[in-house]
Amino acid sequence: MSNEVGPISEAPPLVVTPSAQPGGTGHGRAAFTFIFITVALDMVALGIIIPVLPRLIVGFEHGDMAKAATQTGIFAFVWAAICQIRFIF
Repeated sequence: MSNEVGPISEAPPLVVTPSAQPGGTGHGRAAFTFIFITVALDMVALGIIIPVLPRLIVGFEHGDMAKAATQTGIFAFVWAAICQIRFIF
């Protein structure tokens, strides 16, 4: 019966993926580009919605500012809640 311990260097060999190599064009660059385009489109959409939405809602409410303000507040609350839920999960 032997109580010998095997050599320490029995770890599996390192696998180097193309994205881990310097200057590689692997998944990391594609993921960054996808996320960048997604965020840019979100910002463009938000930049269009913010100035237009209140006037649009006033038109839907036939000029009633009180109802339009309530609807805008509800929309803003729901939008913020959805953003928080996306952040948590």
